[in-house]
Amino acid sequence: MDCRLNESTSLIIDLCRFSQKARTHLFCVRTDFYRKYLLDTYKNCDDESGDWIERILFKRLESLMPFEISTFSVEPDLKAISGSTGGDLGSSVLKYNAKSILRIFNRLFDKQYLWYTR
Repeated sequence: MDCRLNESTSLIIDLCRFSQKARTHLFCVRTDFYRKYLLDTYKNCDDESGDWIERILFKRLESLMPFEISTFSVEPDLKAISGSTGGDLGSSVLKYNAKSILRIFNRLFDKQYLWYTR
């Protein structure tokens, strides 16, 4: 819903403040913003040294703040399998509801970072 209704935000992505990682499995970005700021970000990655795309992208976006970057306003309901671990990325109903409530409170004071997750 955030992506369809978006008129002013250039990038919607969950940035986790404590772990300093961007949740790269789901984001919504305007093409011009992507081309200008994100296109070659992967070139700075080195998985062997721990410079994963999630960390590199977080640092990159943090350096661009304050831009029109925000977290998702509603908890995404994902049904997916991790490409790196093969694990299930979905949440139980209870966990999903808890995250939804935490996201509501989080967005009351910060729309650019998630503070309740690691």
